[in-house]
Amino acid sequence: MNAAHATVFLTASVLALLFSYPLRKAAGRFNLVDEPRERTIHRKAVPTLGGVAIWASFFLALAFGALLPGGRILASEKVKGLFYGGTIVLLLGLYDDVRAARVWLKMCVQAGAALVLVGFDYRIRLVASPIGGAVDLGLFGIPLTIIWVIGVVNAVNLIDGLDGLAAGICAIAGISLFATGFPLGFGFSSLLAAGVVGSALGFLKHNFHPARIFMGDTGSMFLGFCLSAVSLAGAGKSVAMVALLIPIIALGLPILDTLLAVIRRTRKRVNIFQSDKEHIHHKLLELGLSHRGVVLFLYGVSVLFGALAVGLATADRRIVAAIVIVVVIVTASGGFRVRRFRRDSSR
Repeated sequence: MNAAHATVFLTASVLALLFSYPLRKAAGRFNLVDEPRERTIHRKAVPTLGGVAIWASFFLALAFGALLPGGRILASEKVKGLFYGGTIVLLLGLYDDVRAARVWLKMCVQAGAALVLVGFDYRIRLVASPIGGAVDLGLFGIPLTIIWVIGVVNAVNLIDGLDGLAAGICAIAGISLFATGFPLGFGFSSLLAAGVVGSALGFLKHNFHPARIFMGDTGSMFLGFCLSAVSLAGAGKSVAMVALLIPIIALGLPILDTLLAVIRRTRKRVNIFQSDKEHIHHKLLELGLSHRGVVLFLYGVSVLFGALAVGLATADRRIVAAIVIVVVIVTASGGFRVRRFRRDSSR
């Protein structure tokens, strides 16, 4: 980490910490709060403008970092593209927090924000071939990029169910993406990752249980958008990172939770976008873990995924891939055992 990375990280952290104070008061004054509902965990109204603090601290940190010799790469058109797309997602999140946007509207706006990234050269261009070398996706990379952005945005949004969970997981994923990109010389993506980590950790001071302010859909979708852009900025430059395999593993927990939700709701023949209380964090709470205990446990799982991502980028991929397979099998086996135990004990 050089001076520019440290500056972006520290600036984002401090600003997110400071901005959250007035936003807490403003949200309370204008009744922009999340009231307790059937599918929520909190028992009192909590301000929901935290995403604005994350957005503002992130981009101000990038602007400040661009003034430094090591951060001049941030004074580029690509940062403008991230700002335009990120602001679109921010406004969508604000609308969703206040009015509860329809699914089709969220998907269309997210796709539009993804197209903004594509227009500023955030794009999946190459994928690794199983027989060696790389395959140039050409125009097929555009729909794949859009799907990737929408997928990450909604994966982070879905995991945001407990105080501090999404902020901590995004910080861990950002650290993993920084640790894989910086050694490979991906200066731009690693600076973006430093900003994501800083803004998430600065906000976490206010958001850890018991939360004084929520990031809302505003913050969760924006953080997901930024993480997708960080991964695209790195994966678009080299096949050495096996295209999107590194960020997929780094974001393993929210992606896994999203896949399980889709499978669960499909089996029940309900709308896959219908909210429920059967996410991983809900199940852990049902097993008797405390609110903080569940969050800290899932932090640990995210650290494991992040370590695997870093290992995949720096070590023998065949060995790490074998470890990933073993971990997935053991985790799935353990989940089925817990489910069977609960079923038997209820009889």
